[in-house]
Amino acid sequence: MNDHLSRFQGLLSEIFQFDFADLDTGIYRLFRLREKELHRFIDETLPDEVDAAFGADTSGQRQQVQEKVDELADKIRDELADDAVLSNGDLAAEYKKTKLGKQFLAAHKALDDISASESDRDEVFNHLYTFFSRCYEDADFIPKRRYSRRPDTCVWRIVVQAR
Repeated sequence: MNDHLSRFQGLLSEIFQFDFADLDTGIYRLFRLREKELHRFIDETLPDEVDAAFGADTSGQRQQVQEKVDELADKIRDELADDAVLSNGDLAAEYKKTKLGKQFLAAHKALDDISASESDRDEVFNHLYTFFSRCYEDADFIPKRRYSRRPDTCVWRIVVQAR
């Protein structure tokens, strides 16, 4: 999870050229004047904003929900049957309609939703990295043409169809 974030933060640090103190002209002079603010944005604000967008602190929630799932699984094994919870963590079909079975399935679904949220968060940082790395190469911003493999997304085709 942290790999995508740290990779994107590294790219931003490279773009802003924080490692080169001798760059003190043009836009890099502005970067030097605002270096603390830029570091704070890259290291704190950006991850906090993405966390807020996906529901803050999924790791804490994940741990709580995982504990609840484990507790319900133990309770099901004690009250219903030892083989009610399968080795892969799923509930056996005959116990899904019971009260404990429904609680277990709801908790398991909440755990899956949190996992999906974490992967979506990683995907956001991956897309941000891809976007900025396409425009930045060898310490310079270079506009590069990108072509889609799908002909329906080609800009030329869209312009021709609009006429």
